[in-house]
Amino acid sequence: MENCIGNALLTSVTSVNITTGTLVPGAQAQYRPTTNTIIFRPDGIGNSLGEELFHAYQQQLYGTLIGIGNPNTGHLGGSNIEFEEKAYTQLSIWVENFRKMDNHDDSASGGLFVADAAPIFEELTLLNDWIVDFILNNPSGNISLTQNELSSWFTALEAFRAHHFAVNGCGITDVYGCPIDPTFKPDALINLYEKSIENCN
Repeated sequence: MENCIGNALLTSVTSVNITTGTLVPGAQAQYRPTTNTIIFRPDGIGNSLGEELFHAYQQQLYGTLIGIGNPNTGHLGGSNIEFEEKAYTQLSIWVENFRKMDNHDDSASGGLFVADAAPIFEELTLLNDWIVDFILNNPSGNISLTQNELSSWFTALEAFRAHHFAVNGCGITDVYGCPIDPTFKPDALINLYEKSIENCN
């Protein structure tokens, strides 16, 4: 609730049931669009709550997540959904640190590198670059991405998809490497960012 975008997300997700249960090994949590439920491992949730709530928000906004699991479409758009969720996590870190710096909050000193230290793979480096440019270029609401911003977004998304396809391929249990839907823009991310501008500045 103390994080501007996290607060916007929490107040926007209206009908999510949170349950615990057994997941496949290695998974921390999972959003199930067919039942609008988040399920956690019984041994702890890690940092997964915000990520899975973001998937619930995508479902609310797009109404298409159930179709992502369709093998007949090759899970088209699966990588879009997962990449936007990763972007949500990074954007929330960057926005909070920029806000703290604007308010001369000492807890922001060095904190900006929390997001910057995360890149291990090319797609996260590209994503962080995109987020910083996005924040600096869009200080107010009613955002419409420029062609350059869209192009940079899809370049980072393709690096994300290619990396995950090389590691795990594409399938119902891992849609990270599945085909990109070029019409699927990061509207949920932008929507929450606009709400955070309204509520936190």
